[in-house]
Amino acid sequence: MTVSEESIKDATKAIDKIADKIDMKGVFSVFTSLLRAYGIFSKALGTIEQTDASSYEALMYLGQNAPQIMSILAKKSPPEEFGTFMQLTLKLIEITPKMEKISTLSAEEKIQLGTELESIANEYDALLKKLEEKVVKEKNEK
Repeated sequence: MTVSEESIKDATKAIDKIADKIDMKGVFSVFTSLLRAYGIFSKALGTIEQTDASSYEALMYLGQNAPQIMSILAKKSPPEEFGTFMQLTLKLIEITPKMEKISTLSAEEKIQLGTELESIANEYDALLKKLEEKVVKEKNEK
């Protein structure tokens, strides 16, 4: 028997002990939320790859070359919007350690992390809307 088979047996025994106490609605709710979030992410990534290959390529390099990409964005973005973008990015960087160890967080900490992530996402949405409005205004002025 391999270690992984032993681990599976141990996990199965542990689940058997608590099976009657498992709230399947809660479990399914978490998995549904996770699948929905990954679906939204995947669709957004695919859409940007289809509509703006350069931006997609920049995203793929972002992790390894973040300082260089941030420098390019700083030069090409309106200062106010780039400042907001950087503030949001710094908020995200600040909570990244929590995201990386989410399974070790308490229930309250997980909820707080989710609330923070939703708030940051909402702020990114507001920034995107502001940029879109600016583009429309510039087109209308021409």
